Amino acid sequence: TCQIHTSPFEEKVVAPKNKTSFQVIFLPRAVGRVEANISVRTSVGSILYTVVGTGVESPYQLRPFVGVRVPVNITYHPLISVHNPYSTPLQVLEMYTSGGDLNLELPSNKDQPVGESWEIRPYETKPVMRATYLGVDVHNFTGFIRLRLAHPDTENETFVLPVEVEVTNSTILFCSVEALDFGIIRLHDDPRNLSIFLLNSGPKPLKINEMSVSPPVPALSVNFTPSILKSRRRYSKVGQIIFTASQCERSGYIRGTVNVTAMDGETPIHLSIPYSARVMEGTLHFTNTLTSFHVTGPPFYPIVHSFPLTNTFNTTVVLLDASFPAAVRGLLSLNNFKPPVVLRPRQTLTAFSVYFLSNSSNMTLTTDLRLITNVTEFVIPFQ
Repeated sequence: TCQIHTSPFEEKVVAPKNKTSFQVIFLPRAVGRVEANISVRTSVGSILYTVVGTGVESPYQLRPFVGVRVPVNITYHPLISVHNPYSTPLQVLEMYTSGGDLNLELPSNKDQPVGESWEIRPYETKPVMRATYLGVDVHNFTGFIRLRLAHPDTENETFVLPVEVEVTNSTILFCSVEALDFGIIRLHDDPRNLSIFLLNSGPKPLKINEMSVSPPVPALSVNFTPSILKSRRRYSKVGQIIFTASQCERSGYIRGTVNVTAMDGETPIHLSIPYSARVMEGTLHFTNTLTSFHVTGPPFYPIVHSFPLTNTFNTTVVLLDASFPAAVRGLLSLNNFKPPVVLRPRQTLTAFSVYFLSNSSNMTLTTDLRLITNVTEFVIPFQ
């Protein structure tokens, strides 16, 4: 299979009472169990080996680039991002491709030294490189991106990311991404939207007739109006899918496909786009009375509220940043905040104090404190 295979094999002679060996390579492309059979043909018959492996999520949030379809002369250029799960910096030591027409370039900060752009702060997720592949003719391309990471808590680790691109002219409808990822969503988060961009590589306009989700999920809805997709060499927005986590029946991973139907004259064209979301149950709990301030005076005196947070998730939450909007920073500020702040499951910790100083007895103030964590963003209203 593409996930389990053997090293290049050379015919060997094994003397009586002797032995030989060969390598079996497992390079998972998805999370889950994989099973394959390896047949070794010998002069006395075939020997069958069953090989089993389990793909797990990368703590660095690395992913394979597979299932990609692009039209001829269109460049595929995904970002390669690395997440640092540690409390100290993570360093990308090197990155290179298997060659051919698969190349690497810095994502945007081309003037920044590579050493700086490849250092990832604690709990940060950072784009470190962009892969580019231009399919100049119809074919299937398979390549690999190899990268090496260094951290004081682990030995240097090497990772291999498969890249599989189908360059085709057998269809004329393409999506800008190989999969739609909502990321991590809390059960009580506001609805999250992802836009769908399609490209028509044919000579005539296409009518986008239908967009649906399979299997049907109460949490997922489609915002779509039938439209005409013109023939052009760029992607255009044709609709949105909306994930409402509060309508989920359970936490965990939710996966499926978004199905698009277009018409090329009287001929239907079908496109399926995988989607995924990880729904988590929990929050950062706080005391509501600490978000309100009563103004007295003049004279005006500072009011300081210590602000404990309780992690009700079943996983560790790391508070990376906290801030009020710039317009209210003369009135509200944070004291004693030293990120990153680590909260274990069910732990309560005072991460900072909120400092308030009024400048008017007739003041009415409504604003939000935004918390950035390794799980998601939290917005806490203040008044």
